[in-house]
Amino acid sequence: MPISSEILKEVGIVLTVVTGDIDDDTLINFEINLAKHPDFDPQLHQLIDASGVINSTVTPAGLQKLVEVTPFAPARCRAFVTASDEASEKAGIFAKLASASQSELIYVTRNRDDAYNWLMEKCSQ
Repeated sequence: MPISSEILKEVGIVLTVVTGDIDDDTLINFEINLAKHPDFDPQLHQLIDASGVINSTVTPAGLQKLVEVTPFAPARCRAFVTASDEASEKAGIFAKLASASQSELIYVTRNRDDAYNWLMEKCSQ
C-alpha cells in the first residue's frame, strides 16, 4: 500500500507515510478512510512523509478534492517531508488551497526531524 498512517495520540499527530506511485484517487480514498479509523481525532495534526514517492500523477484538481474531503478540523497543522522539487511544489499547491478554505498552517521541508520539531513547536496541543 502506498500510504499508511500511525496515530500518535500522545503527541497529537497522525504520521502518514507515502511511498511508491501515487495518484489523485489513492490520496482521496486514503483521507476518506482515515476518518473511519477508530483512533482518529479531527483535532490531531499531521506529519506527511512523502519522501518515498517514486512517481506522482497528482493533479491540482485532485489536490482541491483532497482539501474538500479532509477529515481534519480547520486550523490544523500539517508538515510535509518531500524529496523532490515537484513534490514540494505539489505540497505548496495543497497549502495554498487548504489555507484559503481552512486556515491551516503548513510547513514543507526535506527533513523529517525538522517537520516533527515544527509541529511540536508551532502546533502542539
